[in-house]
Amino acid sequence: MMASTLAHLKSRMLLPRQEAAPLEASEAAVEEANDPRAELVRRLLEYQKYKDAAEQLARQDLLGRDVYTRNVPVEAIPIPEEEVGLQEFSVLKLIEALDRVLERLVPKVQHEVVLERVSLSEALLKVAERVRTEGQVAFTSLFTEASTRQEVVVTFLAILEMVKRRLIRVVQEEPLKDIILTPNGDALERLVPTEVDESDYR
Repeated sequence: MMASTLAHLKSRMLLPRQEAAPLEASEAAVEEANDPRAELVRRLLEYQKYKDAAEQLARQDLLGRDVYTRNVPVEAIPIPEEEVGLQEFSVLKLIEALDRVLERLVPKVQHEVVLERVSLSEALLKVAERVRTEGQVAFTSLFTEASTRQEVVVTFLAILEMVKRRLIRVVQEEPLKDIILTPNGDALERLVPTEVDESDYR
């Protein structure tokens, strides 16, 4: 179901801008099919809708507006043209990578253990720490310890949020190869863990 939905979404994305209505139809179709990832797809479709607005703001400093930093001036972070961000790197490629992760996820027996819910803020900071310390992190490696779909989805949304805020860059050397996350300048160094605003996640 997910593979066919992704193919359908990609075909819709190739239509002229005035054909935006079918995207909403695809969203409804996913939800009507009771796909457990319907909510994720819905959010990503909404994200795609304001992608144009993000492109218009690409030259503005998003970090200072979306992430609280220490009391120092926030300078614009130059992004080399060869680097890839959400504007150039299709969100649908990230969805496809997520789908492969979910397909490999083997449910574990919980034995009545109540799992603590992982917040987007916690997931964002965890991913940020790995990218900051390792320099280059493979997309799939961020999900090796995930035992539930909820953990996978929250981590994925945290990655999207980090790209939107220009905290990291997303690159892929060749089709079908793993997606690589790298720091965007020193943006991660200026992220203050105790001051991440979670209002967007509620």
